[in-house]
Amino acid sequence: MCIRDSNVIVESYQKGYLYVATSMILISENLKRVNNLQDKIEDITSDVVTNLKFIVTFLTPFMLGVIISLSLILSGLFINIASKFKMPESEEIPSLPIPFFDIKNLSSAALNPANFILALGIYVIEIVAISSLIIVGLEKGFDNLSILFFLSKTLIISLLIFVVSVSVSLIVIEGMIVNIIGELQF
Repeated sequence: MCIRDSNVIVESYQKGYLYVATSMILISENLKRVNNLQDKIEDITSDVVTNLKFIVTFLTPFMLGVIISLSLILSGLFINIASKFKMPESEEIPSLPIPFFDIKNLSSAALNPANFILALGIYVIEIVAISSLIIVGLEKGFDNLSILFFLSKTLIISLLIFVVSVSVSLIVIEGMIVNIIGELQF
């Protein structure tokens, strides 16, 4: 745009001072419109970027931490309930026609709690990495240094929130469920 504007100024200078003044005024008005458009685009994208930062930094790690806690507690409850209701050895447990799903060997599943937490932790890292690329791209353009800085800052905060939410929700929810089960007594 600058090269084109300078070419316009040079060509109008050859025609006279009046043409130079007119072309400078037109270029100035054009730059004002571009600036106004840039401000409007920044206003529109600022809400999206703010919401995305909140989701990536706080909401996603917190929700995944609570989901992990609930799934671990529910699986513990199901194992506890299943141990209280024993089947006779002669009865055959029906298996579902779903590949890779064997009800008979459910307790020896490959997805133990540590693997589940690790899998969702990796998922948090992936979400933060992809969203950091998008956020920095919208705010500053695709600058590698800015992307790495924002990624490192957000990743530390997100993983801390993830670990704290898993720990706190396990303690709180497990305590509530133990109290409820203590009152029910099968």
